[in-house]
Amino acid sequence: MPLDTRTREGFALATAIVAIVLIGLLIAASFFASFQEYRTGRNTLFQERALAAAEYGQGEVLRTFDVEDARAMKVGDVVTRTVNVQDGATAGIDITKLNMLTFSVVSQGRAAAGTDMDAQRRTGMLIRLEIPELRITGAITTAARTNITGTGSTSGNDLNPAGWACDETGPARAGVVNDNSADVTASGACNGFSCVSGTPQVAQDPLAGDPDTYDEFGGISFDSLAAIANLTIPMSMTPLTNIQPAYAAGSCDRSALKNWGDVLRNAVTPGLCETYFPIIHITGTGTMELKNGTGQGLLLVDGNLKLTGNFEFYGPIIVKGNFNADATGNKVFGGVMAANEGCATSPCNEIKGNAHIQFSRCSILSTLIAHARPVLATRSWADMF
Repeated sequence: MPLDTRTREGFALATAIVAIVLIGLLIAASFFASFQEYRTGRNTLFQERALAAAEYGQGEVLRTFDVEDARAMKVGDVVTRTVNVQDGATAGIDITKLNMLTFSVVSQGRAAAGTDMDAQRRTGMLIRLEIPELRITGAITTAARTNITGTGSTSGNDLNPAGWACDETGPARAGVVNDNSADVTASGACNGFSCVSGTPQVAQDPLAGDPDTYDEFGGISFDSLAAIANLTIPMSMTPLTNIQPAYAAGSCDRSALKNWGDVLRNAVTPGLCETYFPIIHITGTGTMELKNGTGQGLLLVDGNLKLTGNFEFYGPIIVKGNFNADATGNKVFGGVMAANEGCATSPCNEIKGNAHIQFSRCSILSTLIAHARPVLATRSWADMF
């Protein structure tokens, strides 16, 4: 068979060019894939740095959380902070007060690497304030016989003090709580419980007769609260009179024995003693008489307590002995608990004159929050994006 002797000019060249193009495409694709992998890895690194910055911001808020500043915030207020982390990373933080006990913290971490590259991650968490669990279910809770007379009032209808930063008022509580409703009587101008209001006027609660109700408060005891008291006052100082805010060197003088905070939110010295809610521990047996003045905080009394005229107290009162209010101008804005230990004379508790015992959730919470510690609610935090 004769051979085809026709020439095939340029075939090898074309094949080489095609091969070169294909190889070039493979190299380019490989380079592109490697570059994309590098960019993905770099972006992942910056995303993780941004997340670490956001977490760091959250931890810094929890570490430096100031209960007094938090208590002074109004519901809905937002406080903004910026925390520098490292290598140019930052965390922008918004702290929002949701209610008196709960705060939302949103931390936005940012990791930057020049003007054209940065990464952002946002995390959120809830902080709540852990406080003692006082079983205050009415204006006054007692373990033994209680008599109410006079022209004053005992009210379980929740009421906020004027000028205080409070949540909305809550449901009405009982006027008087006792483990035996028959042990609560009314006489004189209060005959028929005309001076008692609440839902109900008188509530029967078996726990009102339990000594632990007045001693154990959700893992915190009367003694442990007394151990951290801001002011310790011996029963021998009775009667204690003229209790009022004290100031020194332009600040609230918290060393003054009769300075129990600024109930009236004094316009002359605004803010100085408003956030001071001391724990006051009155030690010893006998009866402490309080007369003339105002105070706020948590009042712990080892023995008996008697208000003898023109004295106002805002916050919870826990008395191991008996509670009495007599004469005129006495007012409690919060709640009273009387364990009536060793009471031998009936009635153990009396509310006379024109004394007013008013349940106030805000007064109670404001005091307890001042001695609270911040804890994470339910879960530590959530990665928002």
